[in-house]
Amino acid sequence: MGEFVTARAASATRPIPVNESQLHESPPRSGPSEPDSELLRRFAGNRDQTAFGEFVRRHLDLVYSTALRGLAGDAHLAHDVVQSVFTDAARKADRLAGHALPSAWLHASTRFAAAKAVRTEQRRRRRDGQALAMHDAVNPNCHDEEWASMRPVIDQVVGELRSEDRDAIVLRFFEAQSFASIGRRLRLTENAARMRVDRALDRLRSRLTERGITSTSAALASVLAANAVVAAPAGLAGAVTSTAVAATGGAGGLALFSMIASHKISVGVAAASLALTGVGVQYEHARQSALEHRSASAALHTEEQARLEKENDALRARAAEAERIRQAAAELPQLRSDADYLQERLAANDAQARAAGAAVATKRAAGTKVLDPKQLDRLPKAISQVKPKYPQELARAGIEGRAVVEFVVGADGSVSNVKVLETSHQSVADASVAAVQQWKFQPGTQAGQAASVKMQVPMIFSVNRDTNWF
Repeated sequence: MGEFVTARAASATRPIPVNESQLHESPPRSGPSEPDSELLRRFAGNRDQTAFGEFVRRHLDLVYSTALRGLAGDAHLAHDVVQSVFTDAARKADRLAGHALPSAWLHASTRFAAAKAVRTEQRRRRRDGQALAMHDAVNPNCHDEEWASMRPVIDQVVGELRSEDRDAIVLRFFEAQSFASIGRRLRLTENAARMRVDRALDRLRSRLTERGITSTSAALASVLAANAVVAAPAGLAGAVTSTAVAATGGAGGLALFSMIASHKISVGVAAASLALTGVGVQYEHARQSALEHRSASAALHTEEQARLEKENDALRARAAEAERIRQAAAELPQLRSDADYLQERLAANDAQARAAGAAVATKRAAGTKVLDPKQLDRLPKAISQVKPKYPQELARAGIEGRAVVEFVVGADGSVSNVKVLETSHQSVADASVAAVQQWKFQPGTQAGQAASVKMQVPMIFSVNRDTNWF
């Protein structure tokens, strides 16, 4: 279970139930079958409205939800911002196709467009002598106190993260992608994608803490998963696609009129859309004329076109290879960072395991009566005795050493409570303890029952002989 706490009123904070299995299982989305870059290239090269419509449908909830947060829930302004963002994406489709993560570009573009819309609306309201009153009735969870404190700043804070952390948060929580899909999009393994999301959550949590909003990473993940994305209104995808394509000269006026009638767009937006349709029609006439001219002279330039196409193909291949090498080089520091992170985790786990083992051994020894060897019917018998390592500095100098070690042989034959009573050198003491801790015995007995017994043994370190410790 996780808990989300706001700095303003800790006593009023409600605990957030966190289903741990939900946080580590993949969301239902497994990732797009056709990359965003390919959809954008199809639209940029062939004016393929179906491809751009799929791109809009795929990212509409992300853009709409981000716009709503930036506009404090004003759905009408959010529609305008969504239209503006996707129209801009249509105009820049060729360049956007080369972007490493178009969804991250959409998130940033929406934040800026929403901020601009707020400023414009504020100026208009001031001119008209009206107050800027935005409502808060879009997401049924928006009245939740924890999310309400985070929502006004979450997109700005995400935008302040490093690009690799921002991409991880956008894909996981704003687009609900599985770890496997995130790995494919970022060219990572599924486990590496999971670790990148975990680290990004930690850094996002730190940024929120600086703004007076504190939580655990698990609670933050739960809040984002429940509230970050809301479904866009039905029919918005088709309207946005038609208007965006028309604005770039790829749709006719009849489709736009139909869109306006079915979705009841505001008068201002409708007028702007009609103007764009006129531009689109003019553009289509100009393009048709250019196509006819090219067709008339095509026979004269076939050889030159073939040469240029071949040269372009070679340049594209070289550019793709250069991009692949660049991305591979950029990934190397992250792989090193992941390796360091895993090594730190492994060292911490080893330390915890050793501490737990020592605690168990101490507790076992403390709860058992330890006898003197004279009280036993039969003394413990060594089963396995690891010889201590001769300290190198003493061996090189030809120096011999001695230590007297005391330890307890338990009723199960294990060794505990190892300590040095006397020694000639500290390095000899350390080597003796390390060896005795690994010894195993057949336990001694008293009245036929296995018993714990305290024993002492001298450890003789000699350069000239192979010492048997018993």
